[in-house]
Amino acid sequence: PGHHAGPNGCVVSDYNWKRPDMSSSGFCLLNTVAVAAAYARCHYGSTNRPPKIAIIDIDIHHGNGTEEIIRNLEPHNIYLPLPSSWAPVSQLSYKPWLNERDSEEVLFASINLYAGDRFYPC
Repeated sequence: PGHHAGPNGCVVSDYNWKRPDMSSSGFCLLNTVAVAAAYARCHYGSTNRPPKIAIIDIDIHHGNGTEEIIRNLEPHNIYLPLPSSWAPVSQLSYKPWLNERDSEEVLFASINLYAGDRFYPC
């Protein structure tokens, strides 16, 4: 489903070693599950009541890109990866799908497990 492609797409940051959340990982080009969820949120349900969305990611590893996209439904500051001698610089990150209630109406859960030499769900 492209669950590693985050809000920054699949662009690799020069600072990935310092801030891995500022770039995507894996080989995902497009987060199709987030696109489908945003589409459903905007186009289905009544005009007075858009649908609630639940994204359940069952995979060997965590869907970090989907989580970051969902996190961007709520306004928050992200800090830029600058040298420690510089003053911290932050910017507002907020990418709603439909309205300000998106973060209350969308749920993301990731189920993954590694036990010894066995992965779940394989």
